[in-house]
Amino acid sequence: MSDWERRFMVGPPRLQEVVDLYESMGLEVKLEAVLATDLPAGCHDCRAAMALFRVVYTRPGPAQQAHTT
Repeated sequence: MSDWERRFMVGPPRLQEVVDLYESMGLEVKLEAVLATDLPAGCHDCRAAMALFRVVYTRPGPAQQAHTT
């Protein structure tokens, strides 16, 4: 995942808004599950966050990549 840039963790109701915004900017978006290591210390039992939230990654979309080559 070296070309993917980690942005932040987000959950409902903003998750789809974030995806739509980044895609409207021409970026590809990848969502990954939240891992226990992504949570603050002492919050390893926060199962709701791990189930609902996603880590957002972006990278330049095909149109942006064409301009850099």
